[in-house]
Amino acid sequence: GPVYRLRQIMRDVGDGNLAQFAQFRKDDELQELAAGFDEMIVGLNRRVYGLRSRADAVLKASSSAALGAQVTGLSHEVNQLVADLARFRVLPKEELDAWD
Repeated sequence: GPVYRLRQIMRDVGDGNLAQFAQFRKDDELQELAAGFDEMIVGLNRRVYGLRSRADAVLKASSSAALGAQVTGLSHEVNQLVADLARFRVLPKEELDAWD
């Protein structure tokens, strides 16, 4: 039942799928736990969006700088960071904003 479902969702989140919620019925005994879990998912989504934004800003700044090989190495690292962040499946921004 609910414990199995929550464990499955936790595995998915551990694999980077942050685009889901543990919505249980109102009378379910794990409803409070599910609500806390959903708040955690929202927080993780916000952090991923923030990291993506910061990585994009660093990438833009490094591409306009004229520091030679240092910029090339930095750009590579930032590109890798952007690629890693892109692997997270996140909520649509509009849905995330609705949590405010």
